[in-house]
Formats: sequence, structure tokens, C-alpha cells
Amino acid sequence: MRINNQSATIQDKYHEYRLAPLEELQLKIDKASRQIFAAQHTGDDQAMMQAIENLSKLDDKYKKEESNAEDRILNYLNSPDMIDLFIDLHGQKVLNGVQIALYHLERVRDGLKDGSIRPNWQNFHIYKIICGAGKHSKSGKGMLKTKMKEALD
Repeated sequence: MRINNQSATIQDKYHEYRLAPLEELQLKIDKASRQIFAAQHTGDDQAMMQAIENLSKLDDKYKKEESNAEDRILNYLNSPDMIDLFIDLHGQKVLNGVQIALYHLERVRDGLKDGSIRPNWQNFHIYKIICGAGKHSKSGKGMLKTKMKEALD
């Protein structure tokens, strides 16, 4: 039962941090795209240039908000006192997720070498990487787990 509650919480946070803010921006992007199309049909070059400029600004804002959402999700799922044991990459894009995991693996390895981190099982240290299933990806399939395996080989 705990897993289902945790899964529901993750989905709620994913919606709160990522989907809700981006849905509103996507509506504005769609409206700007329609304005460009309408200006093309009427031959209004000034309105078209203004709509293109607006669309460009909205695209930039969308990318920034998407990145901020990934950071908020990452911070929500990974508490500082547990980051030496596991990392949860739910809500991360493939490249960003791989880079984050490799960074933390390197940090833990360095900590084990200098003694600032102690092994968590006998003389070994087990570090768990949680990738998620990819339900929110464009294809609906998880790519992060595959790319993570490739990066670790």
C-alpha cells in the first residue's frame, strides 16, 4: 500500500511542478501559432512578425519552466540525508537524468575514497538509481533506464 501512496504522491507532484505550469504556457504557444497563421492568411507582415517574436519568447519561457520543473521534482524526491544511498530520477529528461546520476555516483565514489562516506553494506556501497517507467515521455516508453545502463557500461 505504501508504494501506491508514494506513486500517487509522485504523480501529484509531477502534475503540480511540471504539467500544470507547462499546460498554461502551451496554450499561449498554440494561440501565438494561430496568430502567425492568421497573419499569413491576411498578409499582415507586421502582425506576423509580432506573433513570431511573441512565440519565440514563449518558447524560451517554456524551456526555462521545464528545466525549473525538473529541478523542483528532483529536489522533492531526493532528500540531502539520503542522496548518498540513492537518487530518484522521476521527471528528468534522459540526458539530464544521466548527467545527474553520473555526477552523484562520482561524488559518492570520491566520498568513499576520502572517508567522508562510509560503505553501507559490509565493505561495499550500494547506490540505487531509480529511473521511473517513462509514462510521461512523448513516446510513452522509458528511455532513461536504457541510457543509464549504456552510460554505466
